[in-house]
Amino acid sequence: AVKNILEEAAANPLPGVSQQIGDLYASFLDEDRVNELGTAPIALELKLIESATGVDDITKLLGEFERSGIGGLFGSYIDNDPGNPERYLINLTQGGLGLPDEAYYRDVKHAEILDAYLPHVTQMFVLAGWSIEAAEQAAALVLSFETKLAGLHWSVVDSRDAEKTYNLTSLADLRAKTPTFDWDLYLSGAHFPQEAFAEISVMMPSFFEQLGNVYNADHLAAIKAWASWVVIRSAAPYLSQDFINERFNFYGRKLTGAPENRARWKRAVSLVEGTLGDAVGEIYVQKHFPPAAKENMD
Repeated sequence: AVKNILEEAAANPLPGVSQQIGDLYASFLDEDRVNELGTAPIALELKLIESATGVDDITKLLGEFERSGIGGLFGSYIDNDPGNPERYLINLTQGGLGLPDEAYYRDVKHAEILDAYLPHVTQMFVLAGWSIEAAEQAAALVLSFETKLAGLHWSVVDSRDAEKTYNLTSLADLRAKTPTFDWDLYLSGAHFPQEAFAEISVMMPSFFEQLGNVYNADHLAAIKAWASWVVIRSAAPYLSQDFINERFNFYGRKLTGAPENRARWKRAVSLVEGTLGDAVGEIYVQKHFPPAAKENMD
């Protein structure tokens, strides 16, 4: 049903939500255009990382990338405050890893996955334009940096503890705990108002408190390689087919055991539902849930 809605919107877009979802669906399905563009859609981001001369430059870029859905050193989301459900609260959580959690970097039962991760990262750098030698060096830096980050992560068990992960913190306290991460630069780059961070929940305080041991000027080369990898990894599902295939071979076949990637139209439907779900729902209700259906259900 959603596919039919999107196909109709793409073929006969009407001003408003119809054109939004139709354009996005049609854009993702235009495989020839995607393959023609190659790495062009991420060229600017990679160039900005390459020209960075210090950690502060990367910090500001991470804020700017956040607006494009590119992850960084940590995750963030908004939800009701568990201690005061009458208000919403920003939650900051540990992040920065290309593998599912910290255990993949240390537990012997994940050794096969970890062994496959390095050649995967290397190949993605090659696809993005690095020479073989440069790609191998960059991938080694990425793995080293992520392994250090993983050492700061809480286990999945501790991360699920509702009491341990509820830690109200002010922006001033957060600044003091993360001296190498300039929050003013990050918030400026992300266009986040500082007042929204007046009080936040830092879910894994020790991760942020120890971040400066990894995220600092001494590790600038590794940080730049890692930031480039984050851009490539985040964009890969939307780039040319060689990126999609390489990504699926690792994250699909190797990591989850999926035998084949979903059809492109199914991935297109998921993309639109995930990013413009309310817009899809507006038309879906008009077509499939009219007032009479609501009356019948009531």
